[in-house]
Amino acid sequence: RAIQRSTQQLRQIAMQDPLTGLGNRRFLDDQFEALIESARAAEAELSCVLIDLDRFKEVNDTLGHLAGDELLTLLGELIRACVGPQDIAVRLGGDEFLILLPGAEADQAQQLAQRVRCLFRQQVRTIPAGQLEPDLSIGVAAMRRDGCATGCDLLAQADQYLYRAKRSGRGQVVAASEKP
Repeated sequence: RAIQRSTQQLRQIAMQDPLTGLGNRRFLDDQFEALIESARAAEAELSCVLIDLDRFKEVNDTLGHLAGDELLTLLGELIRACVGPQDIAVRLGGDEFLILLPGAEADQAQQLAQRVRCLFRQQVRTIPAGQLEPDLSIGVAAMRRDGCATGCDLLAQADQYLYRAKRSGRGQVVAASEKP
């Protein structure tokens, strides 16, 4: 029994980002294909929100890594507060985060992305990093709406929208319906 409990604790530690408490890339790899298959089988939408923290390197270089960690922790808390129990929230690494929303239509995913960004901008003003005006660039893709056949296609589409947001001046949420 103790061994089983220890094994379960180790598995949880291995699947969790220690700074934000969100899932990590290993957790995503473990859950992603089953989520894709479930959405396909149910003919349901699966939306993907890809978030990049703008000016993160500048915060680390100017104010130090503790300030950068504070930003990442804040963003993790905001994401956790905005997602539902069926959603999957992951820190991919560095300053990139991913939220998978099973059953959520693209407009619902965009609303969630806007809410996270708005809350982040409000909260970041209260910490030292706020003087550098960090923001979030966000790409939102939806499996059915964007015609994604695989999980890799879904992530690639969200990545394209994210980089469109960055090229358009950062601090934006971009999805198929928007043409910045």
